[in-house]
Amino acid sequence: MKSLFVTLLIFGGAFAAYDYFGAPVGQKILFKNLNKAVPTASPVSAADTAAINPVESPASASAELLAPNLPTLPPVTQMATPPEIPKAPDPTLPTPVRGESNGFVPPTFQPMESLTQNWTKIPPTAFPRPITLLKETLFKMSVGGSTMPAGGRAVALALEGSLLVLAPTEASAARAQAALDDTDFKKQLLDGYETWKSRRTDALRKLHARKLAQNATTEPAESNPAAAVGAGVEPDGKPSRGSDGAYPLLVSHLKSGEVTELKAENIRNWSDVAPTSHEGKPAWTVKVSADVNTVFGLQPVDIMAIVRSGRVVGWYYTGSGEPVP
Repeated sequence: MKSLFVTLLIFGGAFAAYDYFGAPVGQKILFKNLNKAVPTASPVSAADTAAINPVESPASASAELLAPNLPTLPPVTQMATPPEIPKAPDPTLPTPVRGESNGFVPPTFQPMESLTQNWTKIPPTAFPRPITLLKETLFKMSVGGSTMPAGGRAVALALEGSLLVLAPTEASAARAQAALDDTDFKKQLLDGYETWKSRRTDALRKLHARKLAQNATTEPAESNPAAAVGAGVEPDGKPSRGSDGAYPLLVSHLKSGEVTELKAENIRNWSDVAPTSHEGKPAWTVKVSADVNTVFGLQPVDIMAIVRSGRVVGWYYTGSGEPVP
């Protein structure tokens, strides 16, 4: 009996397990509450799955972890092309000089630094020159010496190297040396140079106007030089020489005031008259050695006068050919 009970118990447990786990829904005997149909989930598409659980690339995931709260940057806009900057003119090219309405072109002057080789070469004609001291200066004599304060007046006698040789007066034996910048010597020359340039430009302008007026007048003597025979002119239109070696025609022209930079009394030598050509026409020339007034005082120069048909056409520096105003 006991073994039969055990056998039935085993078969009963196996049937109960089958009824719970193996019997189809609707055919269960012991577990009838499981006979109800369990709703099955509808299939999910790959697109829905991607929308629910988007797959992120490792790079985007790393960026989100490193900077999870970065602000959204505005879109990058293309910058406007900067305007093209015009090139500066080549400093080595000379600036064109514009003439005045009547055709006169103002002369070009060298800076004082070029004329004096950076203040190392001052012509002797610039001395002696009264100057004002800008610094206390010691004047030495054979015995002892004396000091002149800034603002004192002295005389510059020469330039030795880069130093001025000074004296209290031209007749004094006392001497001192001073740098150019310790006196008003530079300022005097620079101021005088500006005045001289203005005066010379104005004189050349007037000379140009006179030449225009002369060219506009009729010259009956151009074809007949003998018609121009007068004081100081020979029958062929050549200027005649006076007993003193000068030429009365040229002296008279200088004294008329038409030339301001050359004075008859400053001419040291007159050459013989020689034939030449001026503006394609036969003429005569006379060369002179003279002193003309410059910013450095009277300077020796060589000048030639041009005479055509018994009339002085002009005076020119022999070196540069520049007209003498």
